[in-house]
Amino acid sequence: MSNMKRIGGPLATVTAAALLSVALPSSAALAQKTKTPEASELAFQVNVPDVTVEQSTIDADTLRAILTGDFESHAEDLAALDAASITIPTVEVTASGEEMDDFLITYNDVTIEDVIDGVAGSVTIGSITMEDGEEFSGSFDTMSASALNINALLGFYGFVEQSSSEFQTIYTDVTMAGGSITTPEVTCEIGSMQVAEFSARPLEVPFTEFMSIANQLEASSEDDDEGEPDPELMADFLPMYIDLITSFRSAPFTFDGIDCSGEDDTGEPVSVVVGPVTMGGFEPGTYPEIAVEDVSIELTEDGSVGSMAFDSFVFKGFDFSDQIDVIAGMPVSDADEWFRDNARQLIPAFAGFSISGLEMDFPDTDNEGERIVASVGSVDLTLGDYTNGIPASIDASAENILVDLPADSEDEQLQQLRAMGIESVDVGFELSMNWLAELDQIEINTLMLEEADLGSINIAGTVGNATEQLFSENNDLAMVAAMGTTAKDLQITVVDNGLTELLLSDAAAQQGVDVSTMRPIIAGVAEGMAIGLLGGSSDAEAVGDALSSFIRDGGTLMLDITSLDEVGLGLADFMAAQEDPTVLLEKVSIQAEAE
Repeated sequence: MSNMKRIGGPLATVTAAALLSVALPSSAALAQKTKTPEASELAFQVNVPDVTVEQSTIDADTLRAILTGDFESHAEDLAALDAASITIPTVEVTASGEEMDDFLITYNDVTIEDVIDGVAGSVTIGSITMEDGEEFSGSFDTMSASALNINALLGFYGFVEQSSSEFQTIYTDVTMAGGSITTPEVTCEIGSMQVAEFSARPLEVPFTEFMSIANQLEASSEDDDEGEPDPELMADFLPMYIDLITSFRSAPFTFDGIDCSGEDDTGEPVSVVVGPVTMGGFEPGTYPEIAVEDVSIELTEDGSVGSMAFDSFVFKGFDFSDQIDVIAGMPVSDADEWFRDNARQLIPAFAGFSISGLEMDFPDTDNEGERIVASVGSVDLTLGDYTNGIPASIDASAENILVDLPADSEDEQLQQLRAMGIESVDVGFELSMNWLAELDQIEINTLMLEEADLGSINIAGTVGNATEQLFSENNDLAMVAAMGTTAKDLQITVVDNGLTELLLSDAAAQQGVDVSTMRPIIAGVAEGMAIGLLGGSSDAEAVGDALSSFIRDGGTLMLDITSLDEVGLGLADFMAAQEDPTVLLEKVSIQAEAE
């Protein structure tokens, strides 16, 4: 009971102020919050000089008392509130702590209208100001919401009983006009924000109890030499956390962006601009996709010290569905052992990210006077089909990775590229692979590396005997399973867009001939080596001919290597090949073609 009171007092005070000012504690943010300072470190005081009510079931003095601390004893009255209008000129909330200056938030011109049975038709705040009395200040313009369900919100936090555990609309049509914040180091202009609807159901455990356990959990990790939380407290906390993140949903959230300028630690000018931000709607057990557009960071006013920008960044979100099921089966005892055995199953399914239009320009600290200038057209990572916390489906790609090669680099490989006349590269890659559980196979659909002006190499294939033990939480079992996999087939496709021309030009120059003269010579040597390596195999002539044609004429070279044993080539086969690579030739068929 002491914990309930210790946390419930400040929470009730802040919640009361929030209820009547629509500066609601952000339920979406609270749902993600797992680490909270001890309540004793932060105290809140609410001052409400004046309240005016019309046709209200709660008089003005009682409303002032509710807002300034006497909240829980009037929670039922507030949940059933009827009022034609409530006007509050100012609500002042002061936060204070041992390691911080007093922080004052003032809500001005709060108007609540058409309240029937705990549901307000509209709530408006004229403006909000913030200050710490010394260095920080901020202000926001009008905020408003419709259909604020005070009754349901109180029920969500556990302050009043609800007749139903179903989802109810908490508010609709929230708009925040934006504003600005100022510190000695930075000034930011903040854009407007909108969300169409937020709904929730009552928590199974009062929010005050959840916060109490969260505080105890944090304290236990601080007391532990290795920073590990107490497993028994974690076993109490996780079901509450799952209850919390499955207790609300929302419409998509939009934010018009932020524009900040100021100084870094050395006094140099810095600017950060973030364009429109869109967050998808929350659903029970999911963290939605977040898309950010038009971001730029510049060091110094003209970006001469460094700059970075991108057109868009998308964080594809998390899915907690499997973790919800796992935690539902968690035993009430032996928590420490259970966490050791199920740690990987508690990892949520991260869907991936994407980025486009990335550009950067920074000094090269390893080469004085040089700069690192690069751009990336797009990067995408998509993960899915999670098994024991590991994605069994992976798709990754990047296009137009443009990098200027430093002229005075000491890197030997970069020097060789510069010597061949390559001053910049345009690189891309693609990876697509997935595990087929029903076939015990891993399909490598694409593993491709490309340089726009040189060519590309693409590898595909099938890995056999890929059992579920590959994903085991037991590392020994996973290693044994990995050693038991086999190579069933391999396809290699090489596209020449100038690579052979570049490679042969150096050899041709050394011989004093042009590349066109050198090509048939090297093609003949390659054909002979291929036939010699493959010996008397039936595939030798076709492979040699295709390789010769590719070197002589360019184009595309395709190799298809298939195990003669449908099980595939195993570890023992490759170990034997370390002594004599030709032993593999008896176990595969090789098809080759040049176009």
